[in-house]
Amino acid sequence: MKRTWNKLAEPRQAARLLGARPLALTLLLGLPVALGGCPSRDREEADLLSRAVEQLRAAPNEKKGELLPLLVSVPCGAKATCDAKAQCLEFAEKTAAAMERKAEAERGLADVKAGRVDKESAAAGALFGKLDESLRLLREGQDALGKCDDALVRLRRAAR
Repeated sequence: MKRTWNKLAEPRQAARLLGARPLALTLLLGLPVALGGCPSRDREEADLLSRAVEQLRAAPNEKKGELLPLLVSVPCGAKATCDAKAQCLEFAEKTAAAMERKAEAERGLADVKAGRVDKESAAAGALFGKLDESLRLLREGQDALGKCDDALVRLRRAAR
């Protein structure tokens, strides 16, 4: 089953998922400084995106799919932020899909080993295809991760 994610998630949801209280406290205590100049919305979005990607990177591959809504919920008003988010979403989505195919193949293999599925059946033969697809998606996700990292570096430089 293919998952679709809301591309227009609210910024409040991203703040909640990423820890709104520390962010709100920082903004409140920084109010006097804000009068002299505060980080722009673009910079805040870039920071949220960076934090979401770091959480994804730190998570085990099997858990990356559960964290996709976190990345999807990051707002992007500036083109550079939206481009970086798209690159990073590609990494996360491909990796999550790869892990799902791997899990499907593992469940199928367990069924074959337990005798619930005949090892000569088409279902058993399809397990190799799932593993191949998993490897292909994982490689594509790794390639996309490099592009995501490059986009985040460009975004951080632009936000300075």
